[in-house]
Amino acid sequence: MAHAFDSDGLSGSIVSYTSVDNASSFGPPVIVNQGFGQFVNDDQVVVVTDKAGSSPFFGNVYTGYTHDYNTQFIPGNTIFFNRSLDSGNTYFSPALLSSVEEFEEFPGIAITLNGIVVVGWINQPPGNTDLKIRTSPDGGVTFTPETMVASVVVPPDPLPGYTFRCLTYPSLAADISNAPTTQGNVYAVWQDFREGYSDIFLATSTNFGVDWGTPISITGSPAGSQNFFPAITVSPADGAIFVTYYTNRVNPLNLDVYLATSRDGGMTFTNTRITTTSFDVTGIPLIGDYIGNAIVPQTGRLVSVWTDTRTGTENIWFGDNQ
Repeated sequence: MAHAFDSDGLSGSIVSYTSVDNASSFGPPVIVNQGFGQFVNDDQVVVVTDKAGSSPFFGNVYTGYTHDYNTQFIPGNTIFFNRSLDSGNTYFSPALLSSVEEFEEFPGIAITLNGIVVVGWINQPPGNTDLKIRTSPDGGVTFTPETMVASVVVPPDPLPGYTFRCLTYPSLAADISNAPTTQGNVYAVWQDFREGYSDIFLATSTNFGVDWGTPISITGSPAGSQNFFPAITVSPADGAIFVTYYTNRVNPLNLDVYLATSRDGGMTFTNTRITTTSFDVTGIPLIGDYIGNAIVPQTGRLVSVWTDTRTGTENIWFGDNQ
């Protein structure tokens, strides 16, 4: 999934590319939603349900993104959702999930063991800053009304001491393993300033996104440190939770990437350093919001990617964490 600017340099479209040979090659781009004028589609996320073998919607492709109106008549951003039933070759018309009266950034999507689609977003200031979700029991055809997961204190943008953009958005994942105690769990992580510094919080639903528990901090990071841009994935083999994030806990104001791991359904976490050296981000206006991780199906190993400046320029780095 990609965001492509049109020739006018203003409008942006969401396009998808499909590979059937383990990413050795990709087919031509398919338009998911066309941008026009000053209407920009951005901040895209894609989920394929082929990981949930027991889902009645096995093979569906789901994508969520931010629609930035960017005009004097309709201010703000809204969350849209699209689905494909044919491996991303065609997409249905987009569905609006959030209110046009509010402002959101970057949705998160999770697919549960039984195929329920969970889409979440965080309302941005100056209004109420809440993490909200909507769920779909029928493969993205219809969605339930909004449910509030938690109130969020959105960190300042940029973070204190830095110059780069720091958007606040959720990352979602569901347990599709056969682990008897965590089957049906859905997890949401985000950065939160409720303690006076940016920390990573996690909320858990044990009933496929219907109800949510009290959020907990998962970093064990020193008070006053800045921790941000969390990305979550859950092992389909045993339900282990992995969250990668940036932090300055080692060498302020430089950054590192850490991994928080839980093997008891999100009750406790251990944190380990992924980066081998801290990297300097002084004066950088953008380090990228797209840190991520994934489980390699063939090996079950966790891999992560992030932006790193240790060579003197911003580059994408890759780490094998397990």
